[in-house]
Amino acid sequence: MISLNSFLMGRAEDILASLSLDQAVAEAIAHNFSLAAREIEATFPETQLEIARSSFRWNLRPSVQAEQGSDNDGTASAQLLTGRTFSPGTVFEMKASWISREAGASGERLDLNLEQPLFQRFGKLSTYQYVDEATFQLESARLRFHRETENLILRVVTGFTAVLNQQERMRQEMDALIRAADLVRLVEVKKRQGHATGVDVLEMKMLHREAQLRFQQAEEQLILARADLAESIGRVSVQLPPLEPIAMEAEDFPDLPEAEALARENRVERTQVLLAYENARRKLKLEERERYPDVRLIGNWRPVDESDESSWFAGFRADRSLDLHVIKLQIEQQENQVQAALLEIAATELQIHREVLQAHSRLKTLAQELEIAEAQLDLSRERLRLAKGLYPSGRTSSLQLRDAEAEWVNAQTQKTDVLLQQVRARYQFWYALGLLLGDPGVGE
Repeated sequence: MISLNSFLMGRAEDILASLSLDQAVAEAIAHNFSLAAREIEATFPETQLEIARSSFRWNLRPSVQAEQGSDNDGTASAQLLTGRTFSPGTVFEMKASWISREAGASGERLDLNLEQPLFQRFGKLSTYQYVDEATFQLESARLRFHRETENLILRVVTGFTAVLNQQERMRQEMDALIRAADLVRLVEVKKRQGHATGVDVLEMKMLHREAQLRFQQAEEQLILARADLAESIGRVSVQLPPLEPIAMEAEDFPDLPEAEALARENRVERTQVLLAYENARRKLKLEERERYPDVRLIGNWRPVDESDESSWFAGFRADRSLDLHVIKLQIEQQENQVQAALLEIAATELQIHREVLQAHSRLKTLAQELEIAEAQLDLSRERLRLAKGLYPSGRTSSLQLRDAEAEWVNAQTQKTDVLLQQVRARYQFWYALGLLLGDPGVGE
């Protein structure tokens, strides 16, 4: 058996020089192990559907038989049986037999049998019930796989932006660490000149230690973020190439009413509950038919037998359950299933409305947050520049210089966070509309 490590390392030659967000999404869809397993599971109902359809095709069933009795009367026979079921429930069967007896007539026999159900089992609803159920299971499996693929895309986007965020944080914290070391040296010089106290030096050293801790935390978070992203695209973290920056291109978003209409049309959750409702109604109709008797018309024509004679017969067979209470309970249970499916539709409609509203509002909010973050970044940059310029002359304290440095670091972090949150919000918006992968294509 090939080990997982060997399998993963075998893909080392496929490592890209750099990885864009679109490439990461494509890699995840192609190589994520969990998604690949779900894709295989989604094909299981296809087998059941093929089995259910097999009774509507002509099938050949040969058989042979040999017997020897105590009276030395031996019999050998060979049969070839073919038949199929038709849409109204009609079952046609033809059986050709070749019989050889040591004592008695030998020869050929041909039987043509016809059976037509009435009332309870008549029509496509009953005849195709197993095909319909298998079709429902197959479409449901495809919808679930489609949604799981969209969930994976969101995970990749979140992981990709998390790695970029931590890389930017490490760069910012490294710059902050260098600035903190410069400030420590500056305050120590001021102390030797008699313009700063030991407390001022301790404050700057504390600022330096805090910068070191933040850098270590960013480094640790980067390792975890890279491992999570690598797992989502089916690799180990050592195989993860450098990530390309995300280009935030201008994008036209539909207004709220149009977005809700698109979501109702494309969200697979809504398609799933609508399918479940139709399936529940179909099963209710089948249960209601149990009230009727199971009547079948049957006929046989034997144009030739071992005696070269022909024969035929026609009749009917009727079956009826007298336990009407059980039938009533089964119908009531299926009626409850239909009502539950209707409630699921209503709940899903409200969920879609809420998620589209939240995603649409988040896009607008983040646009405003970015403007504020950019303004705050400019402001904190000027405050730090001013504090550095005033401190040597003693016109500002070490505490104010420390606060200005911390404000500058926080402003940089905030802007980076908002930029990457915008990327996530865009993907979340199209996810809420059910359009991350385009039209789900139910039944394709």
